[in-house]
Amino acid sequence: MDSLVRAEIYVTEYKTLSQQTERELLCSLYNVTSLKLMGFEVEVMLNDESDKFPIFPNMRTLDLRSCFLDEYELYDKLEALGSFLQSAPCLEKLILRYCMFNSFSDSEWEIERKSITLHRQYGKTFQCQKLKLIEVIYDHDHDHRLIELLWSLGRSLPEASIKLKKIERFLT
Repeated sequence: MDSLVRAEIYVTEYKTLSQQTERELLCSLYNVTSLKLMGFEVEVMLNDESDKFPIFPNMRTLDLRSCFLDEYELYDKLEALGSFLQSAPCLEKLILRYCMFNSFSDSEWEIERKSITLHRQYGKTFQCQKLKLIEVIYDHDHDHRLIELLWSLGRSLPEASIKLKKIERFLT
């Protein structure tokens, strides 16, 4: 896949690929300039062994759709995202479309948070020097999670502008 420039990978909730296979597929796309991923989970992007995760030297755009919806805490999800972003030194645009948290409550009995506290020391700063724009597309901010995500992105990637866009999703 050396000459592949644009790639889209969709992983369904009824996936048949293992996380290791998803990771290997992702690693084989190291020359792409534009990558769209849908349905990827935190563990696929966690990078404990940096020598086994390639540098994506040509990637300019990363579009994540419905990714990181698993049960990890936001901090762990940002660590996974940051791990991947550090492997894309020329990344200019990051799109997070319906990512990091499910828009809808898992239970009608779940108690909604009425307030949120944003801590100064939350997370670490990631190196992604050419990243100019983070576009966050969402349909609903349940429990102020969107505010927490924006705060954390701003703290982790302070050089990038963040654009927030609300788009209603139609469920079929």
